[in-house]
Amino acid sequence: MGPNFQDLDLKWYLWQQFGLFFLFNEKKKAPQLETTTIKNALKASVYGKPPFRYVFTYHNLINDIHLFEKKSNERIRLFMSMIKAVGWDSGFVFIPCTKFKENKILDYSDFFWKKVFELKVSHPISHILIFGKEARRILLPNAKISGFGLFKHNNIYVMILPSPEEMLPDNRVAKNIVWNFLKQLKSIKN
Repeated sequence: MGPNFQDLDLKWYLWQQFGLFFLFNEKKKAPQLETTTIKNALKASVYGKPPFRYVFTYHNLINDIHLFEKKSNERIRLFMSMIKAVGWDSGFVFIPCTKFKENKILDYSDFFWKKVFELKVSHPISHILIFGKEARRILLPNAKISGFGLFKHNNIYVMILPSPEEMLPDNRVAKNIVWNFLKQLKSIKN
């Protein structure tokens, strides 16, 4: 019998509806999905549906995991609609690049890169999608890139894309940049 998601609060239900059933946890590779397990695992987790090919991150991902404010709902729905529109049902993972400490959002790039390279050992990670300038500054502070673009970093393609805040509520130009890149990724023969 599969996990029962009916008792999840809205935050966890939205992530579940997004298709993120797998939780990466160093102690348990695929824990049983119970409400308490999800809440405890997400505190120090990266999550998505394996096998992982694409890593997603953005500055406010940590807010969406822990705080779940009105903006979190909008960002989650934005990513949900983009990924579903492309037709992906697996292959992506969300890894936070920031953390909370004393009610402040701080750089967590060490955690991010550690998780990327741990996952790369057993997953065919080919692209990191960094949404927004804040996340880019945290993860690639010395990169000589302004605006959006694709380049290679440590043998992984990195794409700098507009932030969720730039795409919301309905910035068609920013959304089209992301949409066109996601369509190109889908067309790459794996």
